[in-house]
Amino acid sequence: MAKKLKRISFTLLGIIAAITLLIIGVRTYNDHVYGGKAYKFDAPAYFRDPANLSLYPTNIDGVDVRRVDDGAAQGFHLVPREIKHKGIIIVYGGSDGTPNYAQAVDFAKNGYEVLSLFMFGQKNQPKTLARVPLEQFGQALRYVEAHAKSASPLTVMGTSKGAEYALNLASKYPQINNAILVAPSAYNFNGLDFENYGSSWTWQDKELPYIDIQKTSFGHFIGDMIIPMIAKAPVTYKNAYQAAVDVDENNESKKIPLNTKANLLIIAGSDDQMWNSASMGKSIKDQRPQNTDLAIYGGAGHVFAGNGVLSTKSIRMNVGGTTDANTRAARESRKLMHDRLQIWHP
Repeated sequence: MAKKLKRISFTLLGIIAAITLLIIGVRTYNDHVYGGKAYKFDAPAYFRDPANLSLYPTNIDGVDVRRVDDGAAQGFHLVPREIKHKGIIIVYGGSDGTPNYAQAVDFAKNGYEVLSLFMFGQKNQPKTLARVPLEQFGQALRYVEAHAKSASPLTVMGTSKGAEYALNLASKYPQINNAILVAPSAYNFNGLDFENYGSSWTWQDKELPYIDIQKTSFGHFIGDMIIPMIAKAPVTYKNAYQAAVDVDENNESKKIPLNTKANLLIIAGSDDQMWNSASMGKSIKDQRPQNTDLAIYGGAGHVFAGNGVLSTKSIRMNVGGTTDANTRAARESRKLMHDRLQIWHP
């Protein structure tokens, strides 16, 4: 009996050792593959620490950059020395925690007055992307009235979770004339603080009804997230988000209301692997076809840069798209936005 137990113990130890070596080998291989140049693209320094305002370059040719520090309105005010268009654009980033600063600079260099604002992470704001009050935008409007050269027309732009935020704002604030939604959601999802769990957004101190990604299928949770994390391979969230929508019997009540007269421009990539922004963009357009334009770029991902994998300090994410498709989508979508803005902001 003792010999049998000894053999079983050695067998189990051998299996554990083999699995450990396999994991180490796979992790080393994935470090080699995804750590190479093919999966890297230049990102501004502030992406390493989005809340650190000193990392944002403010010495921009032809543009005066001022700090916005007014209650919950936090970020930057970019004023071209030669303003070429009426009104103002307010831009938001996504779950990365930035205020979409590079996009704001691009708009400002083309003669638009721009506010580049944080949704969370600054003083007088939630520290994480959880239960962010939509009322923050009211402070932004008061800042515009007090400091902008002209307050109207007003365009709001958001990317990813910022697009989710921007579409909610358009449904609450009639002052918004236009909205640009990049890689958008048609639904309100949970916030991204899993210790302070709840809706991403609140209105009048109440959480907005939300799709709960923690209720996704166990198979997607293990296969798309846990195993890739162990193997240091790219994690894919798209299937988990879609499964969470599908299992929610009340998912229609979690859709973002579209009671807005604002013009909508929706931009998405067909190979978005973060969430299905192309399908959700189409859903928004189907709900409100009037004054809504949808541009879906074939083969492009969630981020119109790089070769489909985005690395952070702690995780690799499959965001979709190829270098060629993402480069083309970035170029064409930029032209589309500028063409539309020239109409909206004469």
